[in-house]
Formats: sequence, C-alpha cells, structure tokens
Amino acid sequence: MDPFEHPSPPPKVSHALRGRLGAHVAHSRNDPQDMTKAARQAFMSTFERQADPDCTLTEDERVRRAMHLRKAHFTRMAIRSAETRANRASRRRSTSGTNVPDPRQPG
Repeated sequence: MDPFEHPSPPPKVSHALRGRLGAHVAHSRNDPQDMTKAARQAFMSTFERQADPDCTLTEDERVRRAMHLRKAHFTRMAIRSAETRANRASRRRSTSGTNVPDPRQPG
C-alpha cells in the first residue's frame, strides 16, 4: 500500500480536511514552485496586458510597468486590509463599552 494512500474518510469529514490532506500529499510529491508556475504566470500576464494592451512596448518596459501595477495591486489590498482591521477594532470598542485592546494584537 502506498504510504500516502488512505482509506476513504467517513462521509462526515469536512471538505476542508479532505482538501488539506490532498494538499499535503501533492506537496510531498511535487515541487511547490512547479505546481504554481502556471498560476503565477497567468497572474503576471494580467498586469502585462494592463500595462501594454496594444503590445507596443518592449518586453523590458512591459515587465517593468507590470511589476509596478502588481505592487500597486498589493498596496491597494494592504490599505483595504488595514482599513477593515481599524473599522473592526472601532466597532468592537464601541460595542464593548470599554477601550479594551484586541487580544490578538501584540503590545
């Protein structure tokens, strides 16, 4: 029997656990870089298409602009995340009646 094969889990086992098991087995058998290469290339190509929709730029310039669009994308996500955390903390303080800090935050 293959050490990575397991009998079918009981029907009540969650999809998340089944997915986690599958991911562990896949990562034990394959290089994670290879597994995600196509996804990373597709993700980057979206920024390249935004940077040069008419395909008039040189490859170097298209990649340079795409990298800045990618950085802008992640910066935008970081801003939204920070705003969401601040709003959540504000609501928590206003509903608790005290200024109790979030126990999940350091300090």
